[in-house]
Amino acid sequence: MNKRLLSIVGALALLAWTLGGVTAWALTKEGLQITVQEGSASDQGNDGMALMEDRLAALQKDLGSLAKTLGQNLALLQDNLSEESSDHQNQLSARLERIEKELTTLRAERRQDQALLAKQSERMMQGLQDMSLQQKKNSDLLRMPGRPFAAGAASRNSTPGVQGAGEPTAVTPSGAMAQTEPKGKTDPVTHANPSAQESAEPTAKSHSTPPPEKAVTQKEPKKAKKKRRGFLSFDLPSQTVAFDKRQSWKLIPSLSRVGFDGKSTLHDFSGVTSKLSGSLVVDLSHPDKNPKTTIQVRASMLKTGVEGRDDEMYHTLDTKKHPQITFELLSFTSKSVDAKAEKVVGVAHGKMTIRGVSQEVDMSTTLSLDRSRRLHVEGEMSLDMTAYKITPPSKMGLVGMDKMVKVWIRLRARIQEAK
Repeated sequence: MNKRLLSIVGALALLAWTLGGVTAWALTKEGLQITVQEGSASDQGNDGMALMEDRLAALQKDLGSLAKTLGQNLALLQDNLSEESSDHQNQLSARLERIEKELTTLRAERRQDQALLAKQSERMMQGLQDMSLQQKKNSDLLRMPGRPFAAGAASRNSTPGVQGAGEPTAVTPSGAMAQTEPKGKTDPVTHANPSAQESAEPTAKSHSTPPPEKAVTQKEPKKAKKKRRGFLSFDLPSQTVAFDKRQSWKLIPSLSRVGFDGKSTLHDFSGVTSKLSGSLVVDLSHPDKNPKTTIQVRASMLKTGVEGRDDEMYHTLDTKKHPQITFELLSFTSKSVDAKAEKVVGVAHGKMTIRGVSQEVDMSTTLSLDRSRRLHVEGEMSLDMTAYKITPPSKMGLVGMDKMVKVWIRLRARIQEAK
């Protein structure tokens, strides 16, 4: 009886062992298939076709912008030429006006000078006539009969009617000579000839009279010239990217991947998706200054490559009730900023929400610009599933998943066009 019972127990144990081996072999086969199909964080989904489509889309935008602004730039050329011509004409008119004002001033000064010279000439002529008349009177006086001494004296002088220094003389009734004072005689006080003084007055007045003031032409304030834009200047979407400027970026789902790498008792596997959306606002030269990022991932679109395992993952994540996995950036701490290479390395501190539970996390992140002026964002971090109230799945107690997974992102973004 005991032998029979032992044989039955042995048969059951052998059957259980066989079933366990078959199950383990099946899971191992599935795991090998997964590992070959999806390669962890290698970003194999960014194939050449998707890159080509993105480049063609960017080129199409540039061509559209060229076609749109060509007419505007030609109109701008015409406006610039018209403005240049108008400015040149205004400058010539202003110069001619200034020259006319200066000529008018010079003509007025010339008329004043001519009038002054005419007055001076008239006074000088009058003085000469007065002197000539006085000399004639003196000569007639000296030639009168009964004046021999006066005639002899006159003959001894170089000038008729002048004694010694040219002073006219006359004979008194007593026979003595007396000095006569002609009209042009020097005044004892001023010692100046009145006629000479009169003739000198215009000259003195001419020197004392201040010259007429020239008309002061006020210079018009120069108008600040507007910076003119070249008519061949085009704003192309691909040329508006700047490393040292705060700009907005929009994720390109076809070139972006978000996923995780997990470990189980028998093998490692990965989950990945490109069904995501989000935006980024940052100044790459100063990434610590209030950057903003929000990324939404559709949890129900994560794929591990095995349908049964995907269903189990969706059930664990409760995707029907919580369809989105979100990441919101709170701050960024930069470790290095290379403006020449257009590359930033640092740590993104944010809030991760999975299955309705939010936890703060730190992700090592690298941001860079490529030749197509796309923004690359790459990062990874370790995540404890139990912190989000997720129980690691297991099958039959034989195959279990480690609670720690590595979450990684490979994002591509284009500059967001202003609307």
